[in-house]
Amino acid sequence: ETQQTLVANNLRGMVRLQVETDLRDGADVIVLAMLGAEEFRVGNEYDPASLRRLAEDVRVKLAEAGAGSLTEIIGRSDLLEIVAGADENHRSSTVDRRRCSARLQPTERTPCAM
Repeated sequence: ETQQTLVANNLRGMVRLQVETDLRDGADVIVLAMLGAEEFRVGNEYDPASLRRLAEDVRVKLAEAGAGSLTEIIGRSDLLEIVAGADENHRSSTVDRRRCSARLQPTERTPCAM
């Protein structure tokens, strides 16, 4: 909703959206970027090697999906859709991350399941 509100009020270019959460893999980063996140804060439990693996996973998943960079998908919430029957109040528990990263085709605007 933050992304949509900022865009609707012509304020999107004036702020950088940050998210602070546990990132399990590159698909988490990709979905959050599609929702508008530009900066990702991680806890102290991530060492440099873990961050490198996470970054590599993001690059691999983006390449597999046909996206050239994370920047291309930031704010592309149009690539996400709610799975039929999902509870609107608990969207985060219904993210099918495999379908999102595998079906992402920025030029075709193919929706992903959420």
